[in-house]
Amino acid sequence: MKELPIVKTDSTPLFDMQYGTIKVLSLMTVVEMGIFNHLGEEKNAGETAAALGTHEANTRLFLNALCSLTRAMKNLSFAGVYELARLPGFKECRKMLDLGGAHGMDCIVALQKNPDMQGILFEKPAVVQTTREIILEYGLEDRMTVLAGDYITDPIGSRYDLIH
Repeated sequence: MKELPIVKTDSTPLFDMQYGTIKVLSLMTVVEMGIFNHLGEEKNAGETAAALGTHEANTRLFLNALCSLTRAMKNLSFAGVYELARLPGFKECRKMLDLGGAHGMDCIVALQKNPDMQGILFEKPAVVQTTREIILEYGLEDRMTVLAGDYITDPIGSRYDLIH
């Protein structure tokens, strides 16, 4: 029997391209279905499915996939914040607001780059539990707090040196 050839190539670019398509299509589906409109208050999958008029089990699977996607996307945040940390005056900032910061990685990177800074992340209530878990993973719970609400109607705090 003929041996299969040993392939020594990096398939990461192909995987990234395929995974990128999944991320884009997922986000498009969220927008088209109006799912963001239902994340202002905490709901379980059954309540969300009823509000959307969708199948409960499929909605649960999709919402779980979105949570996984959010966790995966946190790793893509670093580049922009590394550039932010190089700006003049960054080291003098003491209080940062990460408005709509989702997974919190932008704020986490900023706090790691500036050990004298405190971070406040403001996000929709349905997102903040995952954000708090990520903050704990990075050991920044003493320097970073999460506010849940709607930035249009709820107070976001004040006296920030940096708003991102």
